[in-house]
Amino acid sequence: MKNTAILLISCPDQKGVTAAISEFIYRSNGNIVHADEHLDVEHDLFLLRIEWDLEGFAVDMRTFARYFEPIAQRFNMSTRIAEVADFHKSDEHELPVGNDHGYMWRLYTYWRLEEKDGGVYLQNESVALSRTVPVILAWLVNPLVKSMPRNVITHPLLHTRKVVLSPGS
Repeated sequence: MKNTAILLISCPDQKGVTAAISEFIYRSNGNIVHADEHLDVEHDLFLLRIEWDLEGFAVDMRTFARYFEPIAQRFNMSTRIAEVADFHKSDEHELPVGNDHGYMWRLYTYWRLEEKDGGVYLQNESVALSRTVPVILAWLVNPLVKSMPRNVITHPLLHTRKVVLSPGS
């Protein structure tokens, strides 16, 4: 049985999105087997569906979200990842949520910016769907799971602050 992964991306249109994702998959020893992209000009929205072979892929699908997070943050992406069983066979199918090898099934991040009162108001909303961590691993994994939302918000805010306060900005 040959398994693949499918990553669905939506984000504001900007240079480098496809390159960053392709490079991540390449550097993780993945082989892209299919990709489709679409630009919704009216809504400035870039959509990408990319599928790659999991054989030899260096990133464990259970921790994919953690490794992919810097790219998702950089491009303000909403993502969905799924594992596909029996790739390119008549019974090819997406493994149902809960029957794949991942712990985080969905992560959506929404940003709102508004210039007002001589400054910029920034609102960040993240929604994650994950399975319960097995009891035997809970002592190790739960602190990471509970701290991830804080890191998802803190990193971009600190970076934004640094850019705004830098000379010449």
